[in-house]
Amino acid sequence: MAKIVNKYAYTPKIAREAMAVWWRTKNRIRYIILILMIVGFPAAALIIRQPVIALIGLLGIFGIISLEMQRAAAARKELDNIRKAYHIDSPMMRVEIDEASIRTRVSNTRNEVPVDSIEKYVVRKDMIVLFLQGKLSLALRNDGYEKGNAEDMIRFLDGLGVNKK
Repeated sequence: MAKIVNKYAYTPKIAREAMAVWWRTKNRIRYIILILMIVGFPAAALIIRQPVIALIGLLGIFGIISLEMQRAAAARKELDNIRKAYHIDSPMMRVEIDEASIRTRVSNTRNEVPVDSIEKYVVRKDMIVLFLQGKLSLALRNDGYEKGNAEDMIRFLDGLGVNKK
């Protein structure tokens, strides 16, 4: 019997938000390095009085723009895949989780993965995003619990020893 049941319409807004969480978490180090470039090189240019060094900081700006463009493209691809697979923009998603497995049903498509495929999770104001092995993510909407709630889910994940990001 499922410990947690979460059901919601997988709208384009939710898909974009979940993709942004996944993307920014997976690329966190890149974002940090680029921000350090944007701040560090102009500061170094001031200290050593070589203004030309500040221009290197522009590479950081271009890097962040590039990452954000890639994130937006990945979100568009996710939305296109949803439309192609389900022929609608907002299919219903049902997620059941117990000690052994995660079972998902989107429209009439069913999938099951072992619960130990959860690598980490991120808590947001309106959702928990699970990061699964194989570069997969799964959003659980805080307002979509039919059984359990967000606090129960976090306790369950912590009990499994899953890392929170």
